[in-house]
Amino acid sequence: MNNFLTPEKNNSLLKLYHTSSKTLLPFTLLSVYFYNKKNKYITPILHTITLANISYHSYVSCSCVITDYLKPNIIAKPARVTNIGLHTFASIGYLYNILNKKF
Repeated sequence: MNNFLTPEKNNSLLKLYHTSSKTLLPFTLLSVYFYNKKNKYITPILHTITLANISYHSYVSCSCVITDYLKPNIIAKPARVTNIGLHTFASIGYLYNILNKKF
């Protein structure tokens, strides 16, 4: 669990972050293109992949900011738990919205 709270210190999570950064723009553009299309199969899958990619990228980026600017562990640890909690909460909310939209 501690490795997931500090993804910038885990090489495999950091490698996934750099790999996913190369797919951010293409998946976002595809998601925007299919936003008003009436395809009930491709659109939710594409939106879910885009959501997971953006959420993970944002989570790791915020974690790097916490590592750089919050040095006392008494402040950094709750900030990391809040970071993962808020990103999870937001991702579940967006996923709920995506899956309940009538395409």
